[in-house]
Amino acid sequence: MAMPQPRRQARSSPPWEVLRLISEFVGDPKSLAVACCVSKSWHAVFTSDHLWTPLCRSLFPSSTHNATAAAVSSRHLFQLLHTAASRRRRTRSQLLLHLPRLIFFLDVFQRGAPVLSLARAGSELVSHRGVFRFEVPMNGEEPAALDSGDDVRVAWTVVTAEWREAFGLMEFEGQARAVGNREMWFSEKLPYPSAFCCSEAEAGFEAQIFIELADEVHGGGRTVEKVSFGLMNTKTWRYVKEEDGLLYLQYFLMDTK
Repeated sequence: MAMPQPRRQARSSPPWEVLRLISEFVGDPKSLAVACCVSKSWHAVFTSDHLWTPLCRSLFPSSTHNATAAAVSSRHLFQLLHTAASRRRRTRSQLLLHLPRLIFFLDVFQRGAPVLSLARAGSELVSHRGVFRFEVPMNGEEPAALDSGDDVRVAWTVVTAEWREAFGLMEFEGQARAVGNREMWFSEKLPYPSAFCCSEAEAGFEAQIFIELADEVHGGGRTVEKVSFGLMNTKTWRYVKEEDGLLYLQYFLMDTK
Protein backbone atom coordinates (compact mmCIF):
# COMPACT_ATOMS: atom_id res chain seq x y z
CA MET A 1 0.00 0.00 0.00
CA ALA A 2 1.50 3.26 -1.10
CA MET A 3 2.19 5.79 1.57
CA PRO A 4 0.40 9.13 1.06
CA GLN A 5 2.71 11.84 -0.25
CA PRO A 6 2.93 15.04 1.77
CA ARG A 7 0.95 17.89 0.25
CA ARG A 8 3.00 20.57 -1.37
CA GLN A 9 2.07 24.03 -0.36
CA ALA A 10 1.36 26.27 -3.30
CA ARG A 11 3.77 29.12 -3.75
CA SER A 12 2.25 32.50 -3.37
CA SER A 13 3.38 36.09 -3.38
CA PRO A 14 4.28 37.63 -0.04
CA PRO A 15 1.22 39.08 1.68
CA TRP A 16 0.38 42.72 0.85
CA GLU A 17 1.11 43.77 4.43
CA VAL A 18 4.63 42.31 4.23
CA LEU A 19 5.37 44.18 1.00
CA ARG A 20 4.19 47.43 2.54
CA LEU A 21 6.48 46.77 5.49
CA ILE A 22 9.46 46.13 3.17
CA SER A 23 8.73 49.25 1.16
CA GLU A 24 9.35 51.45 4.18
CA PHE A 25 13.04 50.45 4.04
CA VAL A 26 13.45 51.11 0.31
CA GLY A 27 13.90 54.83 0.07
CA ASP A 28 16.00 55.53 -2.99
CA PRO A 29 14.51 55.89 -6.52
CA LYS A 30 16.74 53.25 -8.12
CA SER A 31 15.77 50.54 -5.62
CA LEU A 32 12.10 51.43 -5.91
CA ALA A 33 12.29 51.22 -9.72
CA VAL A 34 13.97 47.78 -9.53
CA ALA A 35 11.39 46.54 -7.03
CA CYS A 36 8.58 47.57 -9.40
CA CYS A 37 9.79 44.96 -11.89
CA VAL A 38 9.76 41.93 -9.57
CA SER A 39 6.10 40.98 -9.95
CA LYS A 40 2.62 42.40 -10.31
CA SER A 41 2.17 42.52 -6.55
CA TRP A 42 5.48 44.32 -6.06
CA HIS A 43 4.64 46.69 -8.90
CA ALA A 44 1.35 47.61 -7.25
CA VAL A 45 3.08 48.37 -3.96
CA PHE A 46 6.24 50.07 -5.16
CA THR A 47 4.45 52.40 -7.56
CA SER A 48 2.26 53.70 -4.77
CA ASP A 49 2.19 57.45 -4.24
CA HIS A 50 2.85 57.03 -0.51
CA LEU A 51 6.42 56.04 -1.47
CA TRP A 52 7.08 58.46 -4.32
CA THR A 53 5.43 61.57 -2.90
CA PRO A 54 8.07 62.03 -0.12
CA LEU A 55 10.82 61.70 -2.74
CA CYS A 56 9.24 64.42 -4.88
CA ARG A 57 8.76 66.68 -1.87
CA SER A 58 12.36 66.27 -0.73
CA LEU A 59 14.08 66.62 -4.14
CA PHE A 60 11.61 68.83 -6.05
CA PRO A 61 9.60 70.66 -3.35
CA SER A 62 8.38 73.36 -5.73
CA SER A 63 6.42 70.77 -7.73
CA THR A 64 4.01 70.28 -4.81
CA HIS A 65 2.90 73.93 -5.03
CA ASN A 66 1.40 73.56 -8.47
CA ALA A 67 -2.28 72.56 -8.52
CA THR A 68 -2.03 70.79 -11.88
CA ALA A 69 0.69 68.48 -10.52
CA ALA A 70 -1.92 66.84 -8.29
CA ALA A 71 -3.43 65.20 -11.38
CA VAL A 72 -0.15 63.39 -12.11
CA SER A 73 1.12 60.42 -10.12
CA SER A 74 4.07 61.18 -7.88
CA ARG A 75 6.11 58.46 -9.57
CA HIS A 76 5.53 59.98 -13.01
CA LEU A 77 6.24 63.46 -11.67
CA PHE A 78 9.52 62.31 -10.11
CA GLN A 79 10.59 60.55 -13.32
CA LEU A 80 9.80 63.64 -15.39
CA LEU A 81 11.68 66.09 -13.16
CA HIS A 82 14.60 63.73 -12.58
CA THR A 83 15.03 63.28 -16.34
CA ALA A 84 14.94 67.05 -16.83
CA ALA A 85 17.72 67.49 -14.29
CA SER A 86 19.85 64.71 -15.80
CA ARG A 87 19.66 66.32 -19.23
CA ARG A 88 21.62 69.24 -17.82
CA ARG A 89 24.37 66.80 -16.93
CA ARG A 90 24.64 65.02 -20.26
CA THR A 91 28.00 63.46 -20.95
CA ARG A 92 30.13 65.30 -23.42
CA SER A 93 30.37 63.76 -26.86
CA GLN A 94 33.67 62.12 -27.69
CA LEU A 95 35.71 64.07 -30.22
CA LEU A 96 36.60 61.83 -33.15
CA LEU A 97 37.08 64.46 -35.86
CA HIS A 98 40.33 66.41 -36.04
CA LEU A 99 41.29 69.50 -37.99
CA PRO A 100 43.81 67.78 -40.33
CA ARG A 101 40.96 65.59 -41.62
CA LEU A 102 39.14 68.62 -43.05
CA ILE A 103 39.44 70.77 -46.16
CA PHE A 104 37.81 74.21 -46.27
CA PHE A 105 36.65 75.82 -49.51
CA LEU A 106 35.67 79.46 -49.89
CA ASP A 107 34.26 80.95 -53.09
CA VAL A 108 33.18 84.56 -53.55
CA PHE A 109 31.26 85.67 -56.65
CA GLN A 110 30.53 89.21 -57.79
CA ARG A 111 28.50 90.20 -60.84
CA GLY A 112 28.09 86.50 -61.57
CA ALA A 113 31.82 85.79 -61.84
CA PRO A 114 34.20 84.20 -59.29
CA VAL A 115 36.51 86.81 -57.79
CA LEU A 116 38.00 84.85 -54.89
CA SER A 117 38.59 81.11 -54.62
CA LEU A 118 40.35 79.66 -51.62
CA ALA A 119 41.08 76.05 -50.56
CA ARG A 120 42.84 75.21 -47.31
CA ALA A 121 43.53 71.87 -45.68
CA GLY A 122 42.96 71.82 -41.94
CA SER A 123 46.61 70.86 -41.45
CA GLU A 124 47.57 74.28 -42.84
CA LEU A 125 45.38 76.20 -40.41
CA VAL A 126 46.22 77.40 -36.91
CA SER A 127 43.39 78.35 -34.57
CA HIS A 128 43.26 81.91 -33.29
CA ARG A 129 43.84 81.79 -29.50
CA GLY A 130 42.43 78.29 -29.22
CA VAL A 131 39.05 79.12 -30.75
CA PHE A 132 37.47 77.97 -33.99
CA ARG A 133 38.63 80.98 -36.00
CA PHE A 134 41.31 80.87 -38.68
CA GLU A 135 43.17 83.58 -40.59
CA VAL A 136 44.44 83.07 -44.12
CA PRO A 137 46.80 85.73 -45.51
CA MET A 138 46.63 86.13 -49.28
CA ASN A 139 50.40 86.34 -49.68
CA GLY A 140 51.46 84.38 -52.73
CA GLU A 141 47.86 83.85 -53.83
CA GLU A 142 46.47 85.08 -57.13
CA PRO A 143 45.35 88.69 -56.57
CA ALA A 144 41.63 89.03 -55.91
CA ALA A 145 39.69 92.28 -55.89
CA LEU A 146 36.25 93.06 -54.46
CA ASP A 147 33.93 96.02 -54.86
CA SER A 148 32.69 96.60 -51.30
CA GLY A 149 29.59 98.37 -52.57
CA ASP A 150 28.31 95.57 -54.79
CA ASP A 151 26.29 92.44 -53.98
CA VAL A 152 28.20 89.20 -53.57
CA ARG A 153 27.58 85.49 -53.24
CA VAL A 154 29.70 83.63 -50.70
CA ALA A 155 29.92 79.84 -50.38
CA TRP A 156 31.88 78.27 -47.50
CA THR A 157 32.07 74.48 -47.53
CA VAL A 158 33.94 71.91 -45.45
CA VAL A 159 34.81 68.47 -46.85
CA THR A 160 36.41 65.47 -45.18
CA ALA A 161 39.89 64.63 -46.45
CA GLU A 162 38.58 61.25 -47.64
CA TRP A 163 36.03 63.11 -49.83
CA ARG A 164 33.17 61.15 -48.28
CA GLU A 165 31.11 63.89 -46.63
CA ALA A 166 30.62 67.63 -47.06
CA PHE A 167 28.74 70.31 -45.13
CA GLY A 168 27.81 73.82 -46.22
CA LEU A 169 28.73 76.32 -43.53
CA MET A 170 27.56 79.35 -45.51
CA GLU A 171 25.60 80.15 -48.64
CA PHE A 172 25.28 83.93 -48.47
CA GLU A 173 23.92 86.20 -51.16
CA GLY A 174 23.48 89.94 -50.84
CA GLN A 175 25.24 93.01 -49.52
CA ALA A 176 28.17 92.52 -47.17
CA ARG A 177 28.28 94.45 -43.90
CA ALA A 178 31.15 96.87 -43.62
CA VAL A 179 33.46 96.80 -40.59
CA GLY A 180 35.37 100.04 -40.62
CA ASN A 181 36.83 101.04 -43.97
CA ARG A 182 38.72 97.88 -44.80
CA GLU A 183 36.65 94.83 -43.88
CA MET A 184 33.64 93.03 -45.32
CA TRP A 185 31.67 90.85 -42.91
CA PHE A 186 29.43 87.92 -43.81
CA SER A 187 27.41 85.86 -41.34
CA GLU A 188 24.79 83.15 -41.47
CA LYS A 189 23.00 81.19 -38.73
CA LEU A 190 23.63 77.47 -38.66
CA PRO A 191 21.29 74.59 -37.73
CA TYR A 192 21.71 73.56 -34.13
CA PRO A 193 20.62 69.95 -33.58
CA SER A 194 19.04 69.21 -30.19
CA ALA A 195 21.15 66.06 -29.83
CA PHE A 196 24.39 68.02 -30.16
CA CYS A 197 26.24 68.56 -26.89
CA CYS A 198 29.28 70.67 -26.22
CA SER A 199 30.69 72.84 -23.45
CA GLU A 200 29.33 76.04 -24.97
CA ALA A 201 25.96 77.52 -23.98
CA GLU A 202 23.49 75.81 -26.27
CA ALA A 203 21.93 78.80 -28.01
CA GLY A 204 23.06 78.25 -31.59
CA PHE A 205 26.03 78.73 -33.88
CA GLU A 206 26.72 81.27 -36.60
CA ALA A 207 29.22 81.02 -39.44
CA GLN A 208 31.26 84.19 -39.92
CA ILE A 209 33.68 85.33 -42.61
CA PHE A 210 35.76 88.52 -42.62
CA ILE A 211 37.53 89.73 -45.74
CA GLU A 212 40.16 92.40 -45.19
CA LEU A 213 40.81 94.73 -48.13
CA ALA A 214 43.92 96.69 -49.02
CA ASP A 215 43.92 100.38 -49.89
CA GLU A 216 45.04 99.91 -53.48
CA VAL A 217 42.60 99.23 -56.29
CA HIS A 218 43.07 96.25 -58.59
CA GLY A 219 40.79 95.18 -61.44
CA GLY A 220 37.92 97.47 -60.52
CA GLY A 221 37.99 96.72 -56.81
CA ARG A 222 40.16 96.67 -53.72
CA THR A 223 42.70 93.89 -53.31
CA VAL A 224 41.97 91.18 -50.73
CA GLU A 225 44.73 91.03 -48.13
CA LYS A 226 43.42 88.50 -45.64
CA VAL A 227 40.46 86.19 -45.08
CA SER A 228 39.35 84.89 -41.69
CA PHE A 229 36.51 82.50 -40.92
CA GLY A 230 35.07 80.86 -37.81
CA LEU A 231 32.08 79.76 -35.77
CA MET A 232 30.41 82.12 -33.29
CA ASN A 233 28.20 81.27 -30.32
CA THR A 234 25.05 83.37 -30.65
CA LYS A 235 24.42 83.59 -26.90
CA THR A 236 27.85 84.55 -25.61
CA TRP A 237 28.81 86.26 -28.91
CA ARG A 238 32.24 84.73 -28.70
CA TYR A 239 33.96 82.33 -31.04
CA VAL A 240 33.51 78.74 -29.91
CA LYS A 241 36.48 76.70 -28.79
CA GLU A 242 38.26 74.77 -31.52
CA GLU A 243 37.20 71.46 -29.98
CA ASP A 244 33.54 72.53 -29.86
CA GLY A 245 33.66 73.66 -33.48
CA LEU A 246 35.01 70.25 -34.46
CA LEU A 247 32.32 68.51 -32.39
CA TYR A 248 29.71 70.51 -34.27
CA LEU A 249 31.13 69.54 -37.66
CA GLN A 250 31.50 65.96 -36.48
CA TYR A 251 27.73 65.74 -36.00
CA PHE A 252 27.16 66.47 -39.69
CA LEU A 253 30.23 64.83 -41.21
CA MET A 254 30.51 61.58 -39.27
CA ASP A 255 27.96 58.89 -38.46
CA THR A 256 28.05 59.45 -34.68
CA LYS A 257 24.42 60.54 -34.13
